[in-house]
Amino acid sequence: IAYAAGEYENALEELSEAARLSEDHTVISRASLQAAQCCRQLGDERIDQEIEILETASRRLDASENGAQLQLLSETWIRRAGMDSALREESYEQALSCLQELMARGQAPFAVRQNTALVLEYLGRFEEAEEVLLQLQEDFPQDYRPPMRLALLYADREGNRTAGERDYTEFETAYRQAVQLYDPSAAPDSEMTRLEELAAQLGLSP
Repeated sequence: IAYAAGEYENALEELSEAARLSEDHTVISRASLQAAQCCRQLGDERIDQEIEILETASRRLDASENGAQLQLLSETWIRRAGMDSALREESYEQALSCLQELMARGQAPFAVRQNTALVLEYLGRFEEAEEVLLQLQEDFPQDYRPPMRLALLYADREGNRTAGERDYTEFETAYRQAVQLYDPSAAPDSEMTRLEELAAQLGLSP
C-alpha cells in the first residue's frame, strides 16, 4: 500500500523487514524485488542498500528461484560501476559474476546476454564479448541490437589500437546490418544514434 501511494521510505522499511524475517521463499522473492525498486525510486544514494537486499535474497533463495534477483543485481552493479571510477572494475566484475551464473544455468534471456557482452566489453575482453554477440545475432537474426552492439564493440576495440593498426571493416559490416534492420519510428534508440554519429565521423553513409 505504501509503495502504491509513493511512500517509498516506508515501503522500503516494511519490505526489507519482510524479506529479512520471512522463511517463505515467495515472500522473500517478492519483497526483495519490490524493496529494490523502492531503492531505485529513492535515488542513487540507496544503491548500496539495493545491492545488499538483492544479494541477501539471492543467497537465501534456491538457484531455481533467484534468477530475477540476480538479473536485477547485475543491472545494479552496472549502474554502480558508472557512479564511482575507483570501483568501476570491481563493480563490473560483480555484475559479470551474476550474469555468468545466469548464463551457466541456461537462464539467459536477450537482456542477460546483451548485458554480458556489454560488461565484457567494458572490461576490455573484446573477443569474449564478440562471441556472445555473434551468437545473439544468430539467435535473433531480425533484431537490430546485436549488430548495433557488435559495431559499437568494434569501434571501441579499434579505438584502443594505435592509428596505424586500426581497421574498421568489421565495424562497417555490422553497422550496415544494424541500419538495415533498424526502424527508428518503431524503436527510437539513443545507442543507434550514437552508432550513426560514429559512422559519420568515419565517413560512412547509411
